[in-house]
Amino acid sequence: MALSAVIFLSLLPILTWFHVFEPWIISITSISFFLISIMELDSYLYRLKNTYKLKPVKPLHPKFTDRENEIAHQIINEADYTVISKKMFIQKSTVRKHASNIFSKANCSNRDQFIKKFKR
Repeated sequence: MALSAVIFLSLLPILTWFHVFEPWIISITSISFFLISIMELDSYLYRLKNTYKLKPVKPLHPKFTDRENEIAHQIINEADYTVISKKMFIQKSTVRKHASNIFSKANCSNRDQFIKKFKR
């Protein structure tokens, strides 16, 4: 669909250069913009459906950012980094980096120590 829209739109300047002003050019333009509109709508609906909803959570530590608090709560619930990354639509390496920052701010050396310290 995207390729056909690009081809149709790239034909317009070429045809205009050669002074071809036929009624079918209007059809090509309309089809191109229609295809682009469908792609944009599909993209918007996909992002709307797959966007992680930020839920307010109780701060665990005053130095944690909002994102770190969310990840910390999921770590306390013993979620795996892969599960957290899929749930939040971020890379596993990003979750690891946040977890590293969380552990250092909480003065914990590893995940088990953090869970024992903050699980209530």
